Amino acid sequence: MAAQSAVVTGVFPDLNGVSNKNTWTNATGFGTPEATMLFRSQAHSGANPEVGAALSIGFYDGTDDMAAAFFSENNLSAATDTQRASDPAKSHIGWDNARTAKIVGETDFQTDGIGVWNTANGGQAPGDVYGQAVVFNNIAGVKVQEVSLGTGSTAITVTSTGVRPDLVFITHCMHPTNAQAANAQIGFGMIHNHSVDGIRQVCTTINSTDNSTESNVDQFVTESYCAWGFGTIGTLGWRCAAENFTSNSFDIKPGWSCGGDVVQVISIELNNQDDAWVGTIGPSSLVADKTYSVDTGLTPDTVVIAGGATVTSLDTITAGGGFFVGVSDATNERCLTIADEEAATTSNTESEMTDDHISLCNTDTGVQEAKANLKSTASGEFVLTYSDATSSALKWIACAIGGAYSLGAPILANTRAQMAPILMR
Repeated sequence: MAAQSAVVTGVFPDLNGVSNKNTWTNATGFGTPEATMLFRSQAHSGANPEVGAALSIGFYDGTDDMAAAFFSENNLSAATDTQRASDPAKSHIGWDNARTAKIVGETDFQTDGIGVWNTANGGQAPGDVYGQAVVFNNIAGVKVQEVSLGTGSTAITVTSTGVRPDLVFITHCMHPTNAQAANAQIGFGMIHNHSVDGIRQVCTTINSTDNSTESNVDQFVTESYCAWGFGTIGTLGWRCAAENFTSNSFDIKPGWSCGGDVVQVISIELNNQDDAWVGTIGPSSLVADKTYSVDTGLTPDTVVIAGGATVTSLDTITAGGGFFVGVSDATNERCLTIADEEAATTSNTESEMTDDHISLCNTDTGVQEAKANLKSTASGEFVLTYSDATSSALKWIACAIGGAYSLGAPILANTRAQMAPILMR
């Protein structure tokens, strides 16, 4: 049986404890997940958009969970409060009202979705903040782990015993394990090991430098590496490529010393190795439909897109701080976006959520640039309908996941996402 994937959406609770768990179970008929990838915002029902740019990316496989997070404060006379954090035992990370301490939490699997709750610093959040997740089942195996990149250029073997790493997602904040530190940064990488074409890898990273006289925000998109970290203002810190895939491992090859930094990794074995595609795409320059090609014979069930409003050339550091991650399946669709203004003497940052759209690409000042929903999928393609257009030269990363599961009939038109109830204190 082919792997199944779907999207669930909801809110992360404000208070601590599993007794305050929120369930996102709007993938009706999906069954119990075996793996998930979660995204957490700072926006909530009381403020959407909310001040402060925050985004967390995390993974959970039923045993292990871990996450990385980005936060940039709003309305400061200098960019002196940008933070990054990771945690090797929590699947999502948020920020308290003072934007100084990280809120961390865990996940479990529920019928047709997941449950989420906080384990530390809950009750100080700005409300029940929005989130989204991609869930997987009927997969052949999964492994979540944190990987140290070491201090040299020797390839690091990522072993997932009993799991062939067909589809891999990576996140990082460019810091050692369980760290919270100045300089906001988050990277998101996607790797697919195709049975014929071999390794395809893409990643995108956003960085907001701390303690600058004015805000300094940069982004990067590549098809050559699976993880890419910023160093000092607007410079390359390290980069790593995926290589040498085997039946239970692959290598991450640093270009040079990564200073002991870690990445968080989820490796998924698909029943059909080729039931996925990763690559780079660009938006439409017209308010119209745009068709994106994937591998022949692959009909996407779920699409994940990440990128921003500034990068127009691959492998080029580009200033500007509008960034988003969007997810969609046949029924549920959501996008989380952050804005962090470049070269501002008073920081101007925000977080926003939109439903019924897989992309809400805002500029670094929060001005909408490209907004699209997933209109349809078919063998070898998916189609986005743009209600707001921008330069088609922009570079985004994307993953399409195929399989037998569908929340309903194949997507033929925009359908409104079913929302998990919002539980307020």
